[in-house]
Parts: sequence; C-alpha cells; structure tokens
Amino acid sequence: MNTFAEKIFILDPAGLPAQIATVKPADRPKTLEGVAVALVDITKPNSDIFLQRLEEQLRSKYPTMSFVHYRKGGSAGPLDEKTIVDIVQDSDFAMIAVAD
Repeated sequence: MNTFAEKIFILDPAGLPAQIATVKPADRPKTLEGVAVALVDITKPNSDIFLQRLEEQLRSKYPTMSFVHYRKGGSAGPLDEKTIVDIVQDSDFAMIAVAD
C-alpha cells in the first residue's frame, strides 16, 4: 500500500483541523541509473558539504547518474521562478540540502 496516498490530518491546537488537499506523489523511477539529479544548496551552513558528500556517495553507487548544481541566493524565502523552471527542465528530480 502506498502510504503517501493516505490522508494526513494536521491538528491546529487553536481550533479545527486545517483543510488539506490530497496530492498524488510524483512517479518514482524504476532505477536511478542514468537519471539527472538537481542538487540545491540553500546556503545554510554546511549544506554545500552535505551535498558534496551526497553526490560522492550516489556517484559511487550509480556511475551513470548526472548532477546539476544550483545555489539559492539565501536560505530565507523560496527559490526564484527561473531556478525552479531550470530544475524541472534539466533534471529528473531534486534534492535540497538543509544543514547547520
């Protein structure tokens, strides 16, 4: 059973539960061989180091995997629209590093 499709209820201690739309998760690839991964550094301390180590580990296990690097302008706020469009166009999925 796909646990991601189950409904999750988030309770607000100040009142009624929030109304949350059900979203189907993205399809997962059958293999990670040959996929393109966007690595997004949100500029929190050590996130660049974390992504470097992550890439090393993934590259050793999946030699045909490719990586595209992105760096956010600062850790606060969302990614800019152009970067999101680039990630969608250039990669199969993204990993975002949040580290301290």
